[in-house]
Amino acid sequence: MSAKIFLIKVKRLKSCLFQSPLREEAPQWTTAQWIKTRFAFATQPVKKFNLHVFNVCDVYLKTCQDADICNKAWYASACDRRTADEALMRFNKDGAFMVRKSSGHDAQQPYTLVVFYKGRVYNIPIRFMPNTQQFALGREKKGEEFFSSVSSIIENHQKNPLVLIDAQSNSKDTTKLCFPVKP
Repeated sequence: MSAKIFLIKVKRLKSCLFQSPLREEAPQWTTAQWIKTRFAFATQPVKKFNLHVFNVCDVYLKTCQDADICNKAWYASACDRRTADEALMRFNKDGAFMVRKSSGHDAQQPYTLVVFYKGRVYNIPIRFMPNTQQFALGREKKGEEFFSSVSSIIENHQKNPLVLIDAQSNSKDTTKLCFPVKP
C-alpha cells in the first residue's frame, strides 16, 4: 500500500479509529504514534497464510469495533442519548433508527441502537463479545442472535423484525429498521 493511499484511508476513518473506546486505553499516545502503531500492525505479514493485511480498519476493528459504520446513513457517532431521542421524536415515523456510541464508553457495549416505534424511543445496547469477536443486541439471553458486525445487525433487522421490549410494562412489539436518521 502506498503512503498516499494509506493517508486517504486514515483521513476517511479517522473519526472511527480515534474515537473508539480502545483509544482510551492509551491516552498518553499521540495521534501520530497511534497511526504508526496501527499501520505497522496492519501491514505485518500474516505468517500462517503468508499474506499481508492492508485494510487498517479491518485489522483494528476486528479486535473490538466495526469500521464500516463510520460512513453509514444511520451512524450518529458520539451523539448523546437526549439528542438521539429528540431527533427520532422529530422524525416521528415507526422504524426510524440510528446507532450512536454508548455513553458509558465501554468496550463491552460500544454502541446503542436507538429505535422509534409508536411514539416511543427505545435505546438498545449493542454488546461486543471479545472472545468470539461478535456483536449482540440487548442483555445476554438464551437463544440470542450473534452478528459479525454492527452493519450486519442493521441489515438483518431491515429485513426481519426487531423485538422491542418496554422496560416498564414488559410488553413486546416488533418493527423493522426502515428509516435511518441523523441528529
